[in-house]
Amino acid sequence: KQVVLAGAGLDMRSISHAAELPDVTFFEVDLPEMIAERERVTKFLPEEFSDRRVLLSADFKVDDLAQVIGQHPRFDSTVPTVIIFEGCSMYFSESENQRLFLSFLELMNNPLSCVWADFVKLAVVTGRTNNLHITNFLQGMDSLGEAFVFGADDPSEWLESLGFGFVQTISAGEYLNEIDSVLSAY
Repeated sequence: KQVVLAGAGLDMRSISHAAELPDVTFFEVDLPEMIAERERVTKFLPEEFSDRRVLLSADFKVDDLAQVIGQHPRFDSTVPTVIIFEGCSMYFSESENQRLFLSFLELMNNPLSCVWADFVKLAVVTGRTNNLHITNFLQGMDSLGEAFVFGADDPSEWLESLGFGFVQTISAGEYLNEIDSVLSAY
């Protein structure tokens, strides 16, 4: 019934799936300047589904997402909700990630609710993958001022320590059925 794109960026899944999911409300959450950019860009689309999209500004480092999202009049924590936290965990410290994921738990008062998130292995963050592609990518991110600061070798254990019940994890390589050192690090 609800999809939360936490760190929405320019992810257009809310628009690309809106027609096939007419009963779903999408909550798109990001920094104020990113939300402004989303509004600017989506106005050029033939269908923007603005009646089913809720744009919320938040600074994930300081704002309580459970409050920002949970206090919106259209959000209902008792209905099945998917929270997507993609491409974000590696940019926040462990304590910031803990706070964010605990906020997600507060938003999920339905047993069918879930979080989809991605993580990198700790070796990616510490620069110990011995993989030139990963090293070059991380150097590029560092030069942009967007260094990776968090990784988890066992995301299941980490999430369970926060109170998440059923946790299922799979590496990108396993999912794609490819043996690749880059994909196995994610």
